[in-house]
Amino acid sequence: MDPHAGVTIVIPTYNEERGAGPVLDELLATLDRQLDPAIAYEIIVVDDGSRDRTAEVLRPYVSDRLRLISHPHNRGYGAAIKTGVLHARHPWILITDADGTYPNEHIIELLAERGRHEMVVGARVGAGAAIPWLRRPPKYVLRVLASYLSRQSIPDLNSGLRVFRRDLAARFENILPDRFSYTTTITLAMFSAGFHVKYLPIRYLKRSGKSKIRPIHDTLNS
Repeated sequence: MDPHAGVTIVIPTYNEERGAGPVLDELLATLDRQLDPAIAYEIIVVDDGSRDRTAEVLRPYVSDRLRLISHPHNRGYGAAIKTGVLHARHPWILITDADGTYPNEHIIELLAERGRHEMVVGARVGAGAAIPWLRRPPKYVLRVLASYLSRQSIPDLNSGLRVFRRDLAARFENILPDRFSYTTTITLAMFSAGFHVKYLPIRYLKRSGKSKIRPIHDTLNS
């Protein structure tokens, strides 16, 4: 597939009134400054039924290159990504978060690898990537099990910064969950189907605002 093909950047958002604005400011500046002009792009922000001022903060950013889609109620991280994929105009999907944890500088690096791989994932490193102690044992077991089943080394099972082909996301849609385990499932689906997945090390920063992750519940459902 053409490495210069267009990309739709999907940003699932829930109660991110503090983080969404700065993230979009930095993202737009990064794309204007570093993205190859030959690559067409659009940004779809999916507000997943936020209860704070997230939608109000996002509206001024709506333009010919950024669309805002709102769920009437909270449906889940995976459901928000599915909505973005459904409305995407380009053959590649890049997902990132609105909480400031994934530096936008890595987006260009991921896009550069997509011509040779069906999915490129940012593997989190650095102090900010430390996993809370309560989640470490089950996360480790899950990652080892996933690596064994897929017969692949998986350094980061559920990173939220990745680029993948839109047609493959549509192909696997019926098995992709609506909650946080979307990224875990699409990783295993890609490996199991024999597609090429590339991992690139990325920095991971402290999030802006309060995390929505429930350590025990979300780990068991990853």
